Amino acid sequence: EVSPQGTRRIAISAQNPPVALSILKKEAFALDATLVEAEIHLLLPTDTSDTEVQRVLAAQGVTETKTRPIDPSLEDVFVTLTRRLAKA
Repeated sequence: EVSPQGTRRIAISAQNPPVALSILKKEAFALDATLVEAEIHLLLPTDTSDTEVQRVLAAQGVTETKTRPIDPSLEDVFVTLTRRLAKA
């Protein structure tokens, strides 16, 4: 449930994480996006490239970004389960 088939997770570091998070949450490829410490954890389809994510951010003025693949963190699991329980 935390990382459904056909998806992957990346961490994104940016100079202004809250702004970058706000931008990404509006994108169709952002299946889930949360701020974890100073990084954004983004769940996206496997066919969405890191370059596409960075292009979207750069178009909105967030230019200094780095991405890296990640496994779900304990925080990601907690957020997913909390959202699921809130919908029930």
